[in-house]
Amino acid sequence: MAEKLADGLYEHMETVIMTSATLAVANDFSYIKSRLGLNLDNRERVTEFIAPSPFDYNRQEAVIIPAFLPSPKAEDFIEKTNRVSPENLPVR
Repeated sequence: MAEKLADGLYEHMETVIMTSATLAVANDFSYIKSRLGLNLDNRERVTEFIAPSPFDYNRQEAVIIPAFLPSPKAEDFIEKTNRVSPENLPVR
């Protein structure tokens, strides 16, 4: 995929803008650059920017692991998962 993007898209475009909350890993773009072929261009055309997050993760995040759901392989997994909402889960 990296080579196809480099040859078929980037080579023909003056500017490509990519934005996502998940492009960087540990404040580093190396992985996504290699997967998307951005590391194959030796003309130094790539500019990276990480914006600070507006979220207060200590106050706003939650990890929810409902132990009462069936295995994801079970036929009724999706049906039962769709009924789950954070409002009806017990908090420990």
